[in-house]
Amino acid sequence: MSEFWLYKRAEHVFSEALRVHQFKRICDSEHNDNTIVKLGLLMDGSHWSCSKGYQCSSTELDALTDVARSSGAFGSRLTGAGWGGCTVSLIDTKDEKNFLQKGIVFIFRRLKSNKKFAFESSL
Repeated sequence: MSEFWLYKRAEHVFSEALRVHQFKRICDSEHNDNTIVKLGLLMDGSHWSCSKGYQCSSTELDALTDVARSSGAFGSRLTGAGWGGCTVSLIDTKDEKNFLQKGIVFIFRRLKSNKKFAFESSL
């Protein structure tokens, strides 16, 4: 990154605040079959904004959120301060085992192929 894009970063901050209010409003309202889908879309919007607007994501985090979505997550986003770190994904509990298995397979394939992948274990 060679420039500091103040407008894009400010836009991210304000749109993220709006998404937080929308998320809470959805959680506080009556729930139906679309509730989890709406929440997932807000999470995806948040990640996109972090990645493209605030520029605090990474290739690895973008890949993990993509894998999460393709593994059945309704939404996925980075969490923490960005620039590495963790993701959080919204899934149906009945899909948990399949979701985790696909994520683990992705990580080990990435490590085995020697592609750049920042991976730090807390064990």
